[in-house]
Amino acid sequence: MGLILVLVLGFSAVLGGCVLVAKRMRTSGAGLALVGPLEEAWNPAAHRQRMEIRIQAEIAPTTPTPDKRSAA
Repeated sequence: MGLILVLVLGFSAVLGGCVLVAKRMRTSGAGLALVGPLEEAWNPAAHRQRMEIRIQAEIAPTTPTPDKRSAA
């Protein structure tokens, strides 16, 4: 009985730690390379949306707007 309790508590601690690390990585944006393949397998639509947002963020500052072209 004691061994089972230790195993359950240990497993719970590991899973809880993984949840905390995942939340922290998601809010900071640092873990996309690590969590990206798992997210792609688990929720492909969210992964595609995140990649599209990242692509648009990279493209947007380099493309001049019509207002900036007319002012130049």
